[in-house]
Amino acid sequence: MASRFQLRQRLRGRFSKLVGAEDPATAPVPAPSPAVVAPAPAPPAPPPTAAPAVAPKVVAKVDPPSPDAAASAAEAGPEAEEEARLAARAVRHLARTRHGLMGFLVESGGTSDLGALHDRSERKYFVGHKKFSDLMESMIDDGHITYDHGDGIARITDAGRALAASPRP
Repeated sequence: MASRFQLRQRLRGRFSKLVGAEDPATAPVPAPSPAVVAPAPAPPAPPPTAAPAVAPKVVAKVDPPSPDAAASAAEAGPEAEEEARLAARAVRHLARTRHGLMGFLVESGGTSDLGALHDRSERKYFVGHKKFSDLMESMIDDGHITYDHGDGIARITDAGRALAASPRP
C-alpha cells in the first residue's frame, strides 16, 4: 500500500497535468540566459524644497453604481469594467439577502431574535458580521423591520411583508 506522501505526490502530478502545469520533477531545466547588461543608474533626484502636506483622510459612504456608471466604466477600460460588474453583483446579492431575510421573518411568524437572523444570513447567504450589521441598519432605516434592543427581537413591518411578497430580485 502506498504511503500518504506517495498518494499526495501522485494526485499532485495528475492535477498538474489536468491544469497544464508541468511536474517540477520531469520539467526540463532551462538553459542559462546570456548576461543582460543593466542600464546606467539615473542621476539622483534633487531634494524637495518643502515637506509635502498630508491631506486629511476622508471617509465617504459609497452608493451602489448606477447603470450609467457601468456604461462609462466600460469605456474606461477592462479593469474599471470588471470592478463595476463586481460592484453591481454585490448590490444584487445584498438585495437577495434582504428579500430572503424578510421571507424568513414572515415564515417565523413576523418576529425573530437577532441571533437567528444572523445565523440565517451567514449560513444561507454567506453574509458575515459586518455586512449583516449594515444590512440590518438599512432594513431598519428603510422601515422594513423594527428592532427592540431590550429583548433583542426584530419585527417585520407592513413594508417588510410587501417586500417579502414581491418577486425575488
